[in-house]
Amino acid sequence: MTEQPTIRPRRLWYGIAIAVLVLGVAAGIGAFLFALRPALGDLQRFDTGQRVRLSLAAGQRRTLYVSGDTAGGDLHCTASPAGLALSETSGLTVTQGGESWSARYQLRADRAGSYRLTCTSSSGRKALAIGAMLSGPRLVGGIVAAIACPCGGLLFAGIVCLVVALRRHGRRRALRETAAPPGAA
Repeated sequence: MTEQPTIRPRRLWYGIAIAVLVLGVAAGIGAFLFALRPALGDLQRFDTGQRVRLSLAAGQRRTLYVSGDTAGGDLHCTASPAGLALSETSGLTVTQGGESWSARYQLRADRAGSYRLTCTSSSGRKALAIGAMLSGPRLVGGIVAAIACPCGGLLFAGIVCLVVALRRHGRRRALRETAAPPGAA
């Protein structure tokens, strides 16, 4: 009884290639969700005239949103004690829980501490919220990773499957030729 020779590389490599493809797709989805995490996080809600307390680490950033107001109107905010920088911003709109929030201020803590923020508006009461900052570079990086990871996984899987298929085919042909009786060609 002759032992059947094994064909190398083993089919296991197809499974490895598929696993890398699945990991690439999962990494792409994860990178995109990581980039969007600030927009998906909880908002600390308050109204104009109310004082809100923020505990921030040095260099930490937040965004102040106005509910449904794209321009922000005559909103004026002050922070105390000193160390919380407010810079006006616009263009970013976040929809959460059926509500639309427009970015009005970017907040940055110069030093760690607890800050009080008060906002006023002469045009009446406005609903406000503070959330994590969504930055352009983080979003672009997430989009690039969301494309690159699955493409890299697909490229790796394709190359591995092609190499394995070609090597297995060549090995089968070589085994057939060595197993054929002499003069059978």
